[in-house]
Amino acid sequence: MESSGMSVKQFSVKYADTVTIHFHMISFSGGVYVWTGLSSGALLNFAVAIPTRFDDIPASTELLSSAVDTSSTLMAQRIAKRTGLQVFISCDLPSEPRGLQSAVERRILQELRQNSARAEPQEEVERD
Repeated sequence: MESSGMSVKQFSVKYADTVTIHFHMISFSGGVYVWTGLSSGALLNFAVAIPTRFDDIPASTELLSSAVDTSSTLMAQRIAKRTGLQVFISCDLPSEPRGLQSAVERRILQELRQNSARAEPQEEVERD
């Protein structure tokens, strides 16, 4: 679904034939919001990362946290660094099976690349 420069995508992926991971992504000009997790839909471990011109590592912080878990913050930083986007992310992922969080991050990056490849260049309008 796309309207007014925003796109919304929801999908699910089976990982290692044991866990179904759900994704909800909202892409907007200069940024993306991602929720990923199991079926609960809870907004847990919500973080934001923003690339800056002052440091190679994007500035980041936790906005909501259910426990001492930095996985959302670290994932937001890595995605922001690789895409140059402001990244809001909430991960409700189990720690097992091994490699799940890396696979989720790769899938998010894949979706963002596909989304940007489909996006048409927008005309810039000069304003006086």
